[in-house]
Amino acid sequence: MDYQHYRCTTLGQTFQDTLDELVQAEKITPEMASKALLRFDKTINEMLATKFDRKITFKADLTTYRYVDDVWTMVLENAVFEDRNDTFKVDIAKLVACEAPTLKKKKK
Repeated sequence: MDYQHYRCTTLGQTFQDTLDELVQAEKITPEMASKALLRFDKTINEMLATKFDRKITFKADLTTYRYVDDVWTMVLENAVFEDRNDTFKVDIAKLVACEAPTLKKKKK
């Protein structure tokens, strides 16, 4: 299963807007747009699982949390996110966490 929550990112929203414009201009069919979105979901999930190697730590006040359909949603206040090079402070952050599928590693 490929999670679709990355469609809510700036990249995902822009991609959807572009697909909508292409459908309205009759340059692609709605079915083609649907297939493109499914491919987007699959690709972004694969890339984040295999290419993203930065480790991020954070500290925050947990104000709200819930666990529904194997998805954790947490609202954080006064959050501080840190990696090796940067520190980011935000007043409010929403964190959504899903179980990642196991990926088979390619042999070299």
